[in-house]
Amino acid sequence: MAGDEVKTEPRRRKGMQNSAPDPDQEAKARRQAQLEQRHLETYRNMHRLRDALYRRYAALLKNKVQSQRLLLQQRHQISTAKSATDTKQSGKGENFSFHLGVRYIPKELVLSFRP
Repeated sequence: MAGDEVKTEPRRRKGMQNSAPDPDQEAKARRQAQLEQRHLETYRNMHRLRDALYRRYAALLKNKVQSQRLLLQQRHQISTAKSATDTKQSGKGENFSFHLGVRYIPKELVLSFRP
C-alpha cells in the first residue's frame, strides 16, 4: 500500500499546480477566443455579401426577363398587325394560303381548289 501512496501523491501535486492560473494559458485562451470571434465575424460578413450578390443578381435577371417579355410582346403586336393588313389587302385565294401557313400560292392553284 505504500507504493500506492507514492503513485497518488504526484498526481495531487500536479492538480495543485494546474489550479493556479497560468498566464501563458490565459493568453492562449484569450487569443483563441479572439480568433474564433474574428472567424465568426468573417463568416457573417461572407454571408451578407453572398446575400447581397444574390439579391443583385435576382434584380438583374428580373429586369432582363421583363425586357425580353416586352420585346416579344412588341414583336407579336407588329406581326399580328402586319398579318391583319396583309389579309385585308389580299383576295380570298391568298387568305386560303395564309391558313395553310404558306405565304404564296399561285392563283391558278388557289382557283382550282374553290368548290
